[in-house]
Amino acid sequence: MTKKDKKEYLEQLVANQGSQAGISIAPLLSAIIADCEDVFTVTVEDNQEDTKNVTNPQAEIDAFIDAVNADPLHNIPKVYISGVVISFAQLEINEDEINSTVEMAGGHYVLTLSKTPNSSLIIYTANA
Repeated sequence: MTKKDKKEYLEQLVANQGSQAGISIAPLLSAIIADCEDVFTVTVEDNQEDTKNVTNPQAEIDAFIDAVNADPLHNIPKVYISGVVISFAQLEINEDEINSTVEMAGGHYVLTLSKTPNSSLIIYTANA
Protein backbone atom coordinates (compact mmCIF):
# COMPACT_ATOMS: atom_id res chain seq x y z
CA MET A 1 0.00 0.00 0.00
CA THR A 2 1.54 3.33 -1.05
CA LYS A 3 1.36 6.52 0.99
CA LYS A 4 -1.28 7.79 -1.44
CA ASP A 5 -3.37 4.64 -0.88
CA LYS A 6 -3.02 5.02 2.91
CA LYS A 7 -4.12 8.67 2.76
CA GLU A 8 -7.14 7.77 0.61
CA TYR A 9 -8.06 4.99 3.05
CA LEU A 10 -7.72 7.42 5.93
CA GLU A 11 -9.94 9.99 4.24
CA GLN A 12 -12.61 7.48 3.20
CA LEU A 13 -12.88 5.29 6.29
CA VAL A 14 -11.43 7.03 9.32
CA ALA A 15 -11.84 10.76 8.80
CA ASN A 16 -15.44 10.30 7.58
CA GLN A 17 -16.55 8.27 10.61
CA GLY A 18 -18.17 11.31 12.12
CA SER A 19 -17.52 10.12 15.66
CA GLN A 20 -15.26 12.12 17.96
CA ALA A 21 -12.77 9.25 18.02
CA GLY A 22 -12.65 9.03 14.23
CA ILE A 23 -12.23 12.77 13.85
CA SER A 24 -9.56 13.09 16.56
CA ILE A 25 -7.44 10.13 15.39
CA ALA A 26 -7.28 11.27 11.74
CA PRO A 27 -4.52 13.94 12.23
CA LEU A 28 -2.34 11.50 14.16
CA LEU A 29 -2.71 8.80 11.51
CA SER A 30 -2.05 11.36 8.78
CA ALA A 31 1.21 12.42 10.49
CA ILE A 32 2.29 8.78 10.83
CA ILE A 33 1.62 8.16 7.14
CA ALA A 34 3.52 11.32 6.14
CA ASP A 35 6.62 10.19 8.06
CA CYS A 36 6.73 6.72 6.46
CA GLU A 37 9.08 5.87 3.62
CA ASP A 38 7.34 4.97 0.39
CA VAL A 39 9.26 2.07 -1.17
CA PHE A 40 9.41 1.75 -4.96
CA THR A 41 10.13 -1.84 -5.92
CA VAL A 42 12.37 -1.81 -8.98
CA THR A 43 11.99 -4.89 -11.17
CA VAL A 44 14.79 -5.88 -13.54
CA GLU A 45 15.49 -8.43 -16.25
CA ASP A 46 16.14 -11.95 -15.00
CA ASN A 47 19.53 -12.65 -16.54
CA GLN A 48 23.18 -13.05 -15.53
CA GLU A 49 24.36 -9.84 -17.18
CA ASP A 50 26.03 -7.03 -15.20
CA THR A 51 23.71 -4.49 -16.88
CA LYS A 52 20.00 -5.14 -16.45
CA ASN A 53 17.14 -3.10 -17.86
CA VAL A 54 14.45 -1.98 -15.43
CA THR A 55 11.18 -3.69 -16.36
CA ASN A 56 8.69 -1.54 -14.40
CA PRO A 57 6.13 0.14 -16.67
CA GLN A 58 7.30 3.60 -17.76
CA ALA A 59 4.26 5.21 -16.09
CA GLU A 60 5.35 3.76 -12.70
CA ILE A 61 8.91 5.04 -13.17
CA ASP A 62 7.63 8.51 -14.13
CA ALA A 63 5.29 8.60 -11.11
CA PHE A 64 8.13 7.60 -8.78
CA ILE A 65 10.44 10.30 -10.16
CA ASP A 66 7.66 12.85 -9.62
CA ALA A 67 7.12 11.56 -6.07
CA VAL A 68 10.84 11.84 -5.27
CA ASN A 69 10.92 15.40 -6.57
CA ALA A 70 7.88 16.24 -4.41
CA ASP A 71 9.18 14.46 -1.28
CA PRO A 72 12.86 13.46 -1.60
CA LEU A 73 13.25 12.32 2.02
CA HIS A 74 10.52 9.68 2.01
CA ASN A 75 10.86 7.83 -1.30
CA ILE A 76 13.28 4.90 -1.55
CA PRO A 77 13.89 2.58 -4.53
CA LYS A 78 14.75 -1.05 -3.74
CA VAL A 79 15.62 -3.97 -6.00
CA TYR A 80 15.95 -7.71 -5.45
CA ILE A 81 18.76 -9.35 -7.44
CA SER A 82 20.20 -12.84 -6.93
CA GLY A 83 19.10 -13.20 -3.32
CA VAL A 84 20.08 -9.67 -2.27
CA VAL A 85 17.79 -6.72 -1.52
CA ILE A 86 19.52 -3.48 -2.47
CA SER A 87 18.18 -0.26 -0.96
CA PHE A 88 19.21 2.94 -2.71
CA ALA A 89 19.02 5.53 0.07
CA GLN A 90 21.27 8.25 -1.38
CA LEU A 91 19.70 9.68 -4.51
CA GLU A 92 20.85 12.26 -7.05
CA ILE A 93 17.63 13.86 -8.24
CA ASN A 94 16.53 16.06 -11.10
CA GLU A 95 13.16 16.50 -12.79
CA ASP A 96 13.67 13.70 -15.31
CA GLU A 97 16.12 11.25 -13.74
CA ILE A 98 17.27 9.64 -10.51
CA ASN A 99 20.75 8.17 -10.05
CA SER A 100 22.11 6.25 -7.09
CA THR A 101 25.11 4.11 -6.19
CA VAL A 102 25.45 1.42 -3.53
CA GLU A 103 28.79 -0.06 -2.52
CA MET A 104 28.73 -3.78 -1.75
CA ALA A 105 31.41 -6.31 -0.87
CA GLY A 106 33.00 -7.14 -4.19
CA GLY A 107 31.66 -4.20 -6.20
CA HIS A 108 28.97 -1.58 -6.57
CA TYR A 109 25.57 -1.07 -8.18
CA VAL A 110 24.48 2.03 -10.07
CA LEU A 111 20.75 2.58 -10.54
CA THR A 112 19.35 4.98 -13.12
CA LEU A 113 15.62 5.67 -13.30
CA SER A 114 14.69 7.92 -16.19
CA LYS A 115 11.59 9.44 -17.76
CA THR A 116 13.19 8.67 -21.12
CA PRO A 117 11.65 5.35 -22.23
CA ASN A 118 13.99 2.32 -22.14
CA SER A 119 16.74 4.27 -20.34
CA SER A 120 16.24 2.93 -16.81
CA LEU A 121 18.80 0.33 -15.77
CA ILE A 122 21.00 -1.07 -13.04
CA ILE A 123 24.70 -1.77 -13.58
CA TYR A 124 26.94 -3.91 -11.41
CA THR A 125 30.68 -3.26 -11.51
CA ALA A 126 33.04 -5.63 -9.71
CA ASN A 127 35.96 -4.19 -7.76
CA ALA A 128 39.25 -4.41 -9.62
